[in-house]
Amino acid sequence: MKSKIHYLLILFFILQLEYCFSQDSISIINSYVKQVDLLVKTNKLTKKEYPNMSLCGGALTGFYQSGDLIYIKSVYGGEMGATFTSYYLKDGKLMYTYENQSEYIPPKDFDSYCEKHQDKNGNCDYSALKLTQEVYKTYFLQNSKVLHSIDTKKMNLNSEEIEAYILKTTNCLTSLIEELNEIP
Repeated sequence: MKSKIHYLLILFFILQLEYCFSQDSISIINSYVKQVDLLVKTNKLTKKEYPNMSLCGGALTGFYQSGDLIYIKSVYGGEMGATFTSYYLKDGKLMYTYENQSEYIPPKDFDSYCEKHQDKNGNCDYSALKLTQEVYKTYFLQNSKVLHSIDTKKMNLNSEEIEAYILKTTNCLTSLIEELNEIP
């Protein structure tokens, strides 16, 4: 009996220790993401834009620090919505990914909407359309393993769903990096 209690206490301690390391890693990743975002916002990074439509991301932009790719932004838009995906890399490894999907609520009558909402060139300005609820996915990764995930569409993801998304993401990431490497 005493050895079972001892075993359970050790197991509990290991799980608590793993949880603490995981939380520390998430804090470190969050700090890195904020640093990169600030560098992007203040134009401190070298920016490369892929001139064609990317296979996995529509419009594609890579941001480099001292020649190292640290951030990729892709935007894939359609007539009534868009998907924005951000990839944060450190030492060539994916640390964090954020995907936001937004759809516009179409007006009942496009013609009357466009008459009332025009840009400075007289084209229909869709920016006043309301968005449906945004759906986003966020993944914190360390050594290709997911530390934490958030999916606003489905809060309880099973491991197979997470693995499938990460596989799709890493395959796309490889393609995105190859496309960015084509730019001189």
